[in-house]
Amino acid sequence: MAPNSRIQRILVRIAVALAAFVLALVGVEWLLGAIDPFGAVAQGVNQRLYRSEIVAPDPTSLRLFRHKPDTHVQMRGHVFRSNSLGLRGPQIILPKPRDQRRALFLGDSVVLGWGVSDEDTFVAHCEPELEAATGLSWDTVNAGHLLHDSTQELGVLEEVGMPCDPDLVVHVFVENDIVSTREVRETRSEKPREMTPEARRFLERVGLLARIRPYFPNIHSNLQFLFIQSRPAGQQGSSEHAQAMGLSLEEGWERSKTALRGMRNLCTERGVRFVILDYQRGNRLSEALEAFCREEGIPYDSIAFDAEDRMQELAVSPADAHANELGHRILTANIMDSLKKLGLLDD
Repeated sequence: MAPNSRIQRILVRIAVALAAFVLALVGVEWLLGAIDPFGAVAQGVNQRLYRSEIVAPDPTSLRLFRHKPDTHVQMRGHVFRSNSLGLRGPQIILPKPRDQRRALFLGDSVVLGWGVSDEDTFVAHCEPELEAATGLSWDTVNAGHLLHDSTQELGVLEEVGMPCDPDLVVHVFVENDIVSTREVRETRSEKPREMTPEARRFLERVGLLARIRPYFPNIHSNLQFLFIQSRPAGQQGSSEHAQAMGLSLEEGWERSKTALRGMRNLCTERGVRFVILDYQRGNRLSEALEAFCREEGIPYDSIAFDAEDRMQELAVSPADAHANELGHRILTANIMDSLKKLGLLDD
């Protein structure tokens, strides 16, 4: 057999094997998109829609980025709407009617209600509950935002929240509020801050995983989910992620305390009631937050799910730990119990 003929046969076999491999990947990509066993595909699609259709940069503001006004986006599994202020939910009447009470909920994706529709968030559910508890007319404002830290949340309160003329500001504090979004972005930029070798290797692994996303987004979403399951530091915005990149959580907590004081001071200046409700319970940060609130004279309570609650399915999906519709109903009850216990609904 001629050498050229043998080489051609080898090349044909390689080409057939590569074609079969690509077809197999295409089949797996389609299958994962169809059945989405972990909810990772929906999570990936929704994150891409959020970045491309809903969020706009705002580099001169403490917020860094904000929601575009007047959006209506069909996400995978729910609908996201923003009003003319770029806040989630219906239009806000300004100036506020004289006989109207208004509660503004401030926080990150937990307050935003990531994974559920506007009407299924605890912010929306609290509106009729506040009216029933007080006999007064209330509306609720959702000032939550995905991936906002405490400093950005202070920016939301200053720039958008206070102009809404709230009577009550409810800040839902989540553990990753102490993770500086600005530092995370700088660390992932082309000229990152000083990092440990371990942090640099971690980012390299994350970068390798991201390379397949443009070609096989469904496979990428599921591999990313499995990566996060094996290493929580893979979840961007988490405290584990920040530590893996060499960021200081102690410094982050100090920044959060400064921002929380700023929120309290803004509310005090306007005669607005302010409360911090903790989404966690029983960890070191919750203990530090409770002690801080006690020292600063800020009303505090925990709205965390208890052991009995957690016996139910409360997450949007295995890939998305945010509260589902049932979780939001439980959180609504917890919030109302806290507001009543702290006397924040008394005239």
